[in-house]
Amino acid sequence: MWITPLPPSLTALGEGSHGSILNGNYAPNRLSSAWKPTHYGLIAPRYAFFLLIICHFSLALFVLVLVQERAEARLRHLANTDSLTGIPNRQRFFASLPAAPRQGDAFVMIDIDHFKSVNDRYGHETGDAVLVGVAQAIAAAAGKETSLGRLGGEEFGLFLSNQTEETVFAKADKVRRAVKALAFSFSASTIRPSVSIGVALWEGVGDLKACRDRADQALYLSKARGRDRVELHVKAPQHVRSGFGQ
Repeated sequence: MWITPLPPSLTALGEGSHGSILNGNYAPNRLSSAWKPTHYGLIAPRYAFFLLIICHFSLALFVLVLVQERAEARLRHLANTDSLTGIPNRQRFFASLPAAPRQGDAFVMIDIDHFKSVNDRYGHETGDAVLVGVAQAIAAAAGKETSLGRLGGEEFGLFLSNQTEETVFAKADKVRRAVKALAFSFSASTIRPSVSIGVALWEGVGDLKACRDRADQALYLSKARGRDRVELHVKAPQHVRSGFGQ
């Protein structure tokens, strides 16, 4: 009978120190080195275990840092925000002011008219609702380019840069009209708030506190002259420019 010879590759497969396929010593675990699977690219179990630990630790550390950063940002926000109205508080407002005054800097001081009577007549819960609504109206009218803060009680402050007497007066009156347009209905009553506003532009002398004091003086004059109006403090001989409510 004729026996067909094996291909050279299979002959090589069986040869070696363990015999050959022809002598019956062939076993799968006795493949020649040319046919053994390589381990390039694979990781031994003990190394894979340590690598897994490192990955889990890195992930946990990342999450911890992220949570801490968010918690710190939340704390900063709470520290700088008025808890009732949601606008910047007194501390944040004064911290946002420049270190030194510049030409065109201006303060706008705002006070809600007869706010104590609202609390006395309707209660503090109603008064808080009015306060929040007025604060939101002031913020919307002032715009993002303006520094805003609740300075205490029913008093608010604005700080603006690059202003003239005409532009800052117009901005203050826009705020006044925005508040004047509000109406709060409680039971059978409707509350229509108004604000008195004092404005001062930095005059080239003194610091920002002196400028703010002049805005306060204009605010007091606004209340003395009937409220729901804007008063602009200017240099002598004319101390204020009046803006009547409309």
